Amino acid sequence: MKARRYTRIMPLLLVIAFLVGCGSGPFETEDARDEIRAQYGPPEEVNTYDSEGYWTETWWYWSRGVSFTFVREAYGDIDLESTYTFSPITL
Repeated sequence: MKARRYTRIMPLLLVIAFLVGCGSGPFETEDARDEIRAQYGPPEEVNTYDSEGYWTETWWYWSRGVSFTFVREAYGDIDLESTYTFSPITL
């Protein structure tokens, strides 16, 4: 009888172990904005575009002369798409 109980529980335990993983489960997403925010602080201006599933967000650091555009991937991660540099502008 014990062997039968283990055959029922074992698949459940494997699924739980897979989902928990080593602190990064399959449903955890990455956000490239965290690294930029840690390095540059909060953006001076944010422009967001969202249309029919396509989403981008551009962070402007006018006084530093740089902007970063992020895109949301289909699986939820937010990746850095491009970096644009220009002469710093004081607001």
